[in-house]
Amino acid sequence: MTLAVATTHEQTAFLQADLRLSYDLDSNLEYVNRPDVGLKIFFPNASTAIAYSGTMKYAHEAIKEVANRTENLDAKGIADLLRKKSKEYDDIEFLLIDSKDPVAIYKITPKVFASTNHGHYWIGDSGAANLLLSGTDLTPFALETRFQSLLDSRKVDSVGGFVVTAKGKNNEVCFQPRMQLTSPYYMLQANQAIDFGNAQRGGFGYTTVTPLKPGQNGWGVHFFQGFCGFFFKADLAADLYEKIIWKSTKLQGALDALKVNLGFEIEACGRLGDY
Repeated sequence: MTLAVATTHEQTAFLQADLRLSYDLDSNLEYVNRPDVGLKIFFPNASTAIAYSGTMKYAHEAIKEVANRTENLDAKGIADLLRKKSKEYDDIEFLLIDSKDPVAIYKITPKVFASTNHGHYWIGDSGAANLLLSGTDLTPFALETRFQSLLDSRKVDSVGGFVVTAKGKNNEVCFQPRMQLTSPYYMLQANQAIDFGNAQRGGFGYTTVTPLKPGQNGWGVHFFQGFCGFFFKADLAADLYEKIIWKSTKLQGALDALKVNLGFEIEACGRLGDY
């Protein structure tokens, strides 16, 4: 299962999803070393983003077909193809955002096919959705904050990891960078230099690592005090997905190595000293 939410705000479309993966219970032997988390938001082209819920294998098959036909399809055509795949497998659901003016969002399930230029849609775990959408503030930033709090609380077993956010505007889709820092030594004082500390002293912080150019796939995280991180690499047309992991590495070293591996520029949301 998973939880994904699409919403529109100030002529921009947003797409948010967690990282927890689901598998076909009848095919567990195929996944002896199956990962628990993975990226579930992808860009089949520079103006469209897709999130999925349900069995990873079937969703990836559908996304591969979309990616190999995307040059001949607009967002409505992509949504129609995903609708056929959703009905065929009866186990996968999709959200789609179209960044062309006016921006639009689509909900695609075996039983529902809907689109709008306003409001929000969700797919995945209904209990998690009820908890997330129970607040009065449904702006993208508020949703992202509550979404991550929900994942951190572990109240719902079927969702987990980090919130991944993509946004679409002016015919371009890209991942929304994020950075978080926590200091056990912080006290609210004027002109205070915050000491975020190291791992042994309880300091914690991370930054997302995302492609610099809109429409490029891949998303990751670097943990400053842990000198480690990971990046989800994706080639949709070839149906190739890889989790790149680094350890005992500072942020800049990870960025330099990733650039060589990926063949395109990536960027961190922010930096923390010499970490």
